[in-house]
Amino acid sequence: MPKDALHDLELLSAEEDRAGALLAHVADRLGIPLFTWTRSRGLIREGLESPVYETEEATKALQHVSVARIDGVYHFRSLMGSLAGKDLLISSLRDA
Repeated sequence: MPKDALHDLELLSAEEDRAGALLAHVADRLGIPLFTWTRSRGLIREGLESPVYETEEATKALQHVSVARIDGVYHFRSLMGSLAGKDLLISSLRDA
């Protein structure tokens, strides 16, 4: 991935829609699927309607990512606000 794309991704982290578009582009260029997580829907593979089973909770979604046997780009929307004081969630994020 070009350095300027990584720099753009860092700058866009607060602008989730734009970050999502950039991540979709990266996934497409790499030929791997894009997964997006939201609190209300869970973890969903781009182009599919149904979320991965029982991934509405961020910890469960991150645990799924850490054991998934498929390469992918994962976009966790609004996750940063959920991290304060949640050691298990932080640990799951590191594992994933």
